Amino acid sequence: MTEYKSIFEQVRKGSRKLSQISDSLANKILQDLADIVILETSHLLKSNELDCSQMNPENPMLDRLLLTQERILSIASEIRQVGKLPSPLHLQLEQKILANGLNLEKITVPIALKSGNGLILKGGTDATHSNQAIIQLIHQALKKNNVPVDAFQLLPPDRAATQAMLEAVGFVDVIIPRGSQGLIEFVRANAKVPVIETGAGIVHTYVDSTADLSKAKRSSSIPKPDAQVFAIR
Repeated sequence: MTEYKSIFEQVRKGSRKLSQISDSLANKILQDLADIVILETSHLLKSNELDCSQMNPENPMLDRLLLTQERILSIASEIRQVGKLPSPLHLQLEQKILANGLNLEKITVPIALKSGNGLILKGGTDATHSNQAIIQLIHQALKKNNVPVDAFQLLPPDRAATQAMLEAVGFVDVIIPRGSQGLIEFVRANAKVPVIETGAGIVHTYVDSTADLSKAKRSSSIPKPDAQVFAIR
């Protein structure tokens, strides 16, 4: 983990500073990020093309990796929507008094920029250039608002970086793996820090007996055809 310890320390320190920003500043950063995404559409598309060109055209994962101008516009719109949401901090979801008089509360514990938390992002080799472009835009939005960029860092797309993150006790509070069942099982088996397991995605396609089977075949060969996510893939 020694090789990546400095990155983890940077994120930890940056996250402490980020936790002190106001909700209005967090929202402004998100709105600025949406603007930057639109302005840097060409950069995003070129970076994404480098990744897509290295993937087999027949690979069904290609559509999930692919960015288009329409998808980028949708991403920017969703970022703006998050920026307009009320603060997710300290929301009481449930409260009850136990028989022994103990007051039990369930409150929200949100993550990421909106709640003033830093992130260590880790993507796969398939999306290396796309992920680098994305983190650059996030850093631009932070710099524009005089917020330390150290709170958001992208790890290299290799197994050693993954292992280091899984063992980063005292630096990483929680890991949320997103990907294949194999990845999730690897994280569960090797993590020394807390893990929130979301499960592997399952996609079902129902084809009616009256459907055009040729169209249905093309559609069913693409997993999650409407997936438009601004995140590390």
